[in-house]
Amino acid sequence: MRFPPRLLSALLLFASIGLPLCAADNAKTLAKKFFKKPAMENVKIAPGNQYLSYIGDRGAQSLFTYHFETGKRRSVMPEQGSDIYDHYWISRRQILVFAQQLGIPSQIFSVSERLNNQTPSDYVEVYDLLPDTADKLLVKNTDRSEKFFDLERYDITTGGLRRVVKNPGHIIVWFTDKDGVIRIRLWVDENEDDRFDYRKDADSPWTEIHPGTDSFGLLFLN
Repeated sequence: MRFPPRLLSALLLFASIGLPLCAADNAKTLAKKFFKKPAMENVKIAPGNQYLSYIGDRGAQSLFTYHFETGKRRSVMPEQGSDIYDHYWISRRQILVFAQQLGIPSQIFSVSERLNNQTPSDYVEVYDLLPDTADKLLVKNTDRSEKFFDLERYDITTGGLRRVVKNPGHIIVWFTDKDGVIRIRLWVDENEDDRFDYRKDADSPWTEIHPGTDSFGLLFLN
């Protein structure tokens, strides 16, 4: 089929304009899909395996729980203008919830497994949940240094803080036993080698340990 010259020019012009527009539209659609926030994130199972918890969107990033046996789903929203970005099950019936505004931590509160009885708390940065110690956890104190932080024990019921170990100024990782006693600490020497110190209990002095000449990493303390 032969087209008149003017019609052929119009078709070519439409094609030259339409193709880039289609390509740009497809790119935008793909970008929206790629950067779309997931419906469920930070998914956790509660101690006792009765609840599933996760963060989802309800106009703002909110906390949801799902009860496996009944299928009941509940949710709790942060203060207006905030988003929930993290949570921890600190017992079978209590959740510690963290909220932020524009990426800056702004609120911490605890709720029951039914997401009620909301109790505000001071902001803390969780370091160890201490699963064998009820209503207490270890948190960072970064007042002196973000990298070489102290550790404090945080009482969920009272909101009280008590320092359990002071950083001498070079420790980058602490390891606790099941009772929450800091027993091993990690630091890096001038040769960029990992060095470990150990103590028998909270009242014993620190001594360096040398578990062999090969490189190794400590996973946890039994």
